[in-house]
Amino acid sequence: MTSLRTALLLAFAAVVFTTALTVSVFFRVRAEAEIAEFEERTDEIQRIRMEHWLLGYHSSAGGWSDLQDFIEEMGVLYGQHILVEDADGTIVGNSQPLLEEQSGLTDWATVPLHARASDERIGTLLVSRAPGMRTTLRRRLVESLTDIAIGGSILAILIAIPLSIALGRPISTSVSRLAATAERFGDGDLSVRTEAVSTRELRVLSHSFNRMATRIAEAQNLRRSLVADTAHEIRTPLSNIRGFIEAQTDGLVSADEALASIDEESSLLVGLVDDLQLLAAADAQDLTLRREPCTAGDLLRRPVNRARTLAAEEGTEVSLLFHEVDDETRMLSVDRRRMTQVLTNLLNNAVQYCPPSSAIVVRAGLLARGESETGAFEIVVEDNGPGIPEDQREYVFDRFYRLERSRSRRTGGSGLGLTIARKLVELHGGSITAGEREGGGAQFRIVLPDQERESS
Repeated sequence: MTSLRTALLLAFAAVVFTTALTVSVFFRVRAEAEIAEFEERTDEIQRIRMEHWLLGYHSSAGGWSDLQDFIEEMGVLYGQHILVEDADGTIVGNSQPLLEEQSGLTDWATVPLHARASDERIGTLLVSRAPGMRTTLRRRLVESLTDIAIGGSILAILIAIPLSIALGRPISTSVSRLAATAERFGDGDLSVRTEAVSTRELRVLSHSFNRMATRIAEAQNLRRSLVADTAHEIRTPLSNIRGFIEAQTDGLVSADEALASIDEESSLLVGLVDDLQLLAAADAQDLTLRREPCTAGDLLRRPVNRARTLAAEEGTEVSLLFHEVDDETRMLSVDRRRMTQVLTNLLNNAVQYCPPSSAIVVRAGLLARGESETGAFEIVVEDNGPGIPEDQREYVFDRFYRLERSRSRRTGGSGLGLTIARKLVELHGGSITAGEREGGGAQFRIVLPDQERESS
């Protein structure tokens, strides 16, 4: 296979050679045409001068007597064979008397001669068109110009090819490095990256490759972490189930206690598997929404009431507030079951992390920007718990992420609730972000797109 450097060199050489050949041929053709046109104009001017001199001679001499010496000198001066005929057609002057040329031949240019005073025809000037010294000079001039064009083309080729090699080396080197990096990456070395290059297109390609490599490496690390975290999450309830079975076998616990504990751990396993299955379907874009119109009050009231029941034991108050009175009856186009799952996850986290006798507030209404309202609908869940450190807010939606690594699945959840919430909100075309509540505490903001546009 031809290397890129060789291919570039051959391409540059072909372009330079073709250009040089084209220029040489064009130069020769144009030179011949220009020289021929110049000769034609020169011959015309010379014939006019010859006519002028002959008429002057005829006028001063009173005829064509003793014209031979004058014609021979004129022939030497112009380097052409010249004949002069009188009015009767008799040759009265021949610049080359040794040649027996006749005026009837077709290779002669004829110029009628008329007396200046009476305009009477007094003879004819004949100038030979046969090849002579001027034709030889013309041929030598064309050959010289052609040699100059060819020499210039060869010189251009000798200069252009090394210059092409020098200019093409950075391109070929950059592409070779990129190819070598891609080959190493394909062999499994996900840490390799390409170096920056000066050419704009190659620089864009290099940056694109580096971004792709980074994303693939991140996906690979995420996959490994997902497998490890999933194995860890499943191992804990399975170990508990095995422990309860062994304890019941050894008579340390009753059968009813063992079965109750096994049922609880089995429920945790089923919930974990359901969460993983939901995330897998969302990642594969195989999760469909069943949108239906419902009021904001109907959507929010049920998960808020459930959270109130859970928080009642700790003395935590859960309240639902709307920006405007008519926001409670505002129609939303959502998958009610999925959005209830999102709100339940957020409220369960708030109840779980809030200290006793806290307050959890759910605020909802049209999203306001400046002095006007947009068609987007926002739902904000706030608590006055410990909050989320700023450096961890971008990770709280990652799989199996917990703010406190020491928490177990039973006390801290599986770490999938917020991940599921983000996936379901994004499927609705919205967004969810984590922030800090004024005065301290966590804040989760859900923004659903323009509901009127969604419904249309």
